[in-house]
Amino acid sequence: MQYRLGIDLGGTTFKVGLVDPTFQITAHKSAKTDPHARSAAALIADIASVSRALLSEAGLSPAALRTVGIGTPGRVNPKTGEVFAASNLGWSHVPLQQTLSAQLGVPVHIGSDASCALLGEVAAGAAKGADNVLLITLGTGVGSAFLMDGRLFTGKNGLGTELGHTLLEYAGLSCSCGNRGCYEVYASVSALIRITQEAMAAAPDSLMHAYAVKNGGCVDGRTAFDCSRQGDGAALSVVDRYTSYVAAGLGSFLNTNVFRPDLILIGGGISREGEYLIGPIREKLPRHTFAGEVAPLPALAAAALGNDAGIIGAACLD
Repeated sequence: MQYRLGIDLGGTTFKVGLVDPTFQITAHKSAKTDPHARSAAALIADIASVSRALLSEAGLSPAALRTVGIGTPGRVNPKTGEVFAASNLGWSHVPLQQTLSAQLGVPVHIGSDASCALLGEVAAGAAKGADNVLLITLGTGVGSAFLMDGRLFTGKNGLGTELGHTLLEYAGLSCSCGNRGCYEVYASVSALIRITQEAMAAAPDSLMHAYAVKNGGCVDGRTAFDCSRQGDGAALSVVDRYTSYVAAGLGSFLNTNVFRPDLILIGGGISREGEYLIGPIREKLPRHTFAGEVAPLPALAAAALGNDAGIIGAACLD
């Protein structure tokens, strides 16, 4: 049996997993990323060390693997293997692919974290068997990836899938990219938390205040959704406003008719809300699209693999 090794590099942790021919993770390890406490070279060396330890415990060597792949946040050129901008890692022009390959002594494939999540869903998750898929990941920002006619689309220099930085509101809120009104300023989980905090400030009697106290004073992506299930009016308004933003951005993209997928997947931790998230977006999406009778709206679903998608997808980068 020939295994694959998938590496999912995140801003907080990185995860390494052995993936069998049926795309199941049979063994895994993880470690803290700590990107701002050490150099990129030191972090890559740690990734290689954890990978070798996992392989050693499994009685394997890197040379025995079918493939090694790594998914990374930020903007990556899959042809050169360079991560040329990853703000949450503090990286700029880091030769990740070349350095990790030298550390492990075998070729390494590289892709964006969103692309890897999509490949994982295609191999073993909610997009299995699909040929045209759009995945958006809602987290600190908004990531995206396209599968077109069964092939991953990356565009020139790997920059073809940045839906998070398409315009949603002219002269809107400032984005970390330097522009204003970007989709991720309104549809990311960071935006959801901001909207929740604004609603809490305007509604001192909302259940969300007690919820946050029980959560150690923390307002997170679950706050409004959990309280909306209890009928809290302010929380229901937050969920309505947030899902309206997500639906509007998706509708704007579909209206370009550049790419008409059969399936739209929503990933990221917030996708665990399931139909509480997906249902309102599905209901609102037709309001933001046209020509539905000619080109029916794509199916909309939550991603299925959760935190495993990045590892499985990275292992499929060959």
